Amino acid sequence: MLNHDLAPPSAHTARIRIQVEFIEMPDLKLSKSQIRRLCDLPSDLCDAALSALVASGFLRQRGDGSFLRSGLGGQSEAFSGGARTAH
Repeated sequence: MLNHDLAPPSAHTARIRIQVEFIEMPDLKLSKSQIRRLCDLPSDLCDAALSALVASGFLRQRGDGSFLRSGLGGQSEAFSGGARTAH
């Protein structure tokens, strides 16, 4: 449940919120607007956090504008020999 009565998140908190979502779901691929809604962030803060996460190498932005964790999302098959196994 979102509580809009709380103080707006800091830049650090915004980065952490985004990182947590991508860590919990490694193959997650989201647009900027989806990330903003998922993490309940104002547009300017979300933009700054995404820029910082891309600059740090944690996220990468695809040609279609979506974001995913660097080294993951479509490339994971290359690390597992092209086949995913169910556990």
